[in-house]
Amino acid sequence: MRASRLLMHEIAHRKLMFAAGVIAVGLSVGIAVGSVVLLRAFDQETETILQAKHDEVDRAWAKFKDDVRKTMLELGFNLIIMHKDQNVSTPDEHAHYLPESYAERLADASLMTINHVLPFLKQKVWWPERKRWVTLYGTPGEVQIKNPGKQVPMVKLIQSGHASLGRGIHENTSLKEGDRFLFMGREFIVQDCRPAEGFEEDEQIRVSLPEAQKMLDRMKLITGLMAINCVCEDPLGMANIRKEVTSLLPDTEVREHKGNMVVRVEERARAAREAEASLERERKARATLHVGREQFNAVLIPLVAVVAAVWLGLVTWMNVHHRRGEIAILRAIGWTDPRVFRLFLGKAVFTGMVGGVLGYAGGVTVAAMRFERSGMHACDLQLIAASLAGAVFLAALASWVPATLAARIDPAVVLQQE
Repeated sequence: MRASRLLMHEIAHRKLMFAAGVIAVGLSVGIAVGSVVLLRAFDQETETILQAKHDEVDRAWAKFKDDVRKTMLELGFNLIIMHKDQNVSTPDEHAHYLPESYAERLADASLMTINHVLPFLKQKVWWPERKRWVTLYGTPGEVQIKNPGKQVPMVKLIQSGHASLGRGIHENTSLKEGDRFLFMGREFIVQDCRPAEGFEEDEQIRVSLPEAQKMLDRMKLITGLMAINCVCEDPLGMANIRKEVTSLLPDTEVREHKGNMVVRVEERARAAREAEASLERERKARATLHVGREQFNAVLIPLVAVVAAVWLGLVTWMNVHHRRGEIAILRAIGWTDPRVFRLFLGKAVFTGMVGGVLGYAGGVTVAAMRFERSGMHACDLQLIAASLAGAVFLAALASWVPATLAARIDPAVVLQQE
């Protein structure tokens, strides 16, 4: 009788022992494959999550850069220079003023940290024609510093006899661009109506600086200077700016001006930094999880393989023990030691192949329940080959000793006992 036919009869006759061997191999292969596939799926999920967070960081910094650009185009002043004795609680009639010449002096100094200078004069006044309080704000436009021929103006010049109205004023009075109106006995033409900028700015009527000086009787005087340096948070840089400006302009104090645009830029920068911090935390957490899973797999897979090998070795030894009489008969009719050894080893190899296929399918299926994308590993030829090779090797190794014992059975002794 051929060994292959005898092997099939053996499997059909002892189904439970064969199934036990297949289960041992299948569980070990399934756990190993499932661990590998889950780790790969986890890495892919990590890559997807980190890429999404990286895109979020890019979007946050793009918004920051866009707001910086808008700030530089829409009056994004972040320094204000005023008299050192001036404070927000000082009544207008006791306000402290600076010479208008300070604007030219600051511009001529060409400080590297300041790009534009805007002198202004402002005071809260009564608008008798409309019977309401407003803030009169006079500005000549900016005093440019670097290369006036090429430097793009950042502030729209208010023409003489014209006024720029804040949102709260033009909405309340229904004035629109081109309309004429009286203000403190003077006639003005609405040059433009500004959008919402903030509570203080929305209640301002902006006119040219000379007209504001005449209306307030503050000739050649200004309330202060606004200046652009850079949108940054370097305390040392601010200290240097304060030192340079106060030494150039006596009796002045430099303060940071948190205008709406600057505040928005800082919020964008803060959001971008938080997104970067979140990305870094996620990267570290995922890396820690990956290392932990690798270490767990490094212990679990060998442990399962050892348990499966012992289990399969015991099943094979029990099979050899129960078949001692059959083996003795085979030896008596001429089967050699190597042939008997190959019979039992062949059964182990066949058990390993069946267990390997079932274990691989089971491992991938279980992994797919945890990660949807893990199904892409179902046709991983390299992993299939490694699984089958590992299953066959495990089954052969576990059955090697029992198969050797079977080949060494003395038929005379066994038949005499039987």
